[in-house]
Amino acid sequence: MPIADSENPAHQRAFKTGYRYGLAGKSLSHMPHDIRQDACLRDYFAQGWEVSQEDINSQRLLLAKPNWRYRIAWFTVMVLGGLATSGVMLKQINEQNQQANVHQLQNSISPNTTATGLMSDAQRADMQFRAEQFAQIAENKTPLSPIIPDSNVQIVQAQIRAQGQNFPLSLSQRFEKSPIILPKYLRTLEFNAQLSLNKPQTIYLHWRYDGLIIQKGKFSLEAGLQSLSATELMTSARQGRWYIELLDSKQQVFKRMAFNYGNLDENH
Repeated sequence: MPIADSENPAHQRAFKTGYRYGLAGKSLSHMPHDIRQDACLRDYFAQGWEVSQEDINSQRLLLAKPNWRYRIAWFTVMVLGGLATSGVMLKQINEQNQQANVHQLQNSISPNTTATGLMSDAQRADMQFRAEQFAQIAENKTPLSPIIPDSNVQIVQAQIRAQGQNFPLSLSQRFEKSPIILPKYLRTLEFNAQLSLNKPQTIYLHWRYDGLIIQKGKFSLEAGLQSLSATELMTSARQGRWYIELLDSKQQVFKRMAFNYGNLDENH
């Protein structure tokens, strides 16, 4: 706050009172009674009031002038925001163009090239490993061996048991059509057979599917009427024609029985 050019406390008080009245928007007519009665105090009150009006006018002029710093800062923010938005839009357009180029490239090359060329090293190695596995399985496939015409082992009875149900197997050597079809919800199959042997010997049992021997069994049986059994766990991945083979001590097939598991595909 400005001060009067006098060291008299009364003059200072009159000046400050006039200054405050001016800032408050009061006119000279609102001068306090004690100041109005003294001519000297009236002068100092008027000086304070006039100084307040000058300060008010100066403040109004400052407010009326444009704030170029603020405007420049705002303009800079707007320009930077526009540049950032343009950069994002250009990046999106570039990504869309790249995706379109990749799509065109995929359509222009063969399916095999697409499948291998766009794979990672791990995927390509996994694919090669699976191919080697399939190749190894194909190498292990063997055709059905011929059945020896004469055998000193007779099969009295053969059946498959699953979930309390018995499925008799045909002992005929002609099985162009499977005599039984086992539904695929049966997951555990138990093969039971009664054999008549004229001497003690070793009997082998094979479960075959799709040219592969899935399971092997070996039984040392005495002469006379003997029984053997073997269990196989089934899966939906192995539907179709199955064979159960019985082999003598020389591992020659003397009996082959067939059944279908699940669907009716008999190409195995």
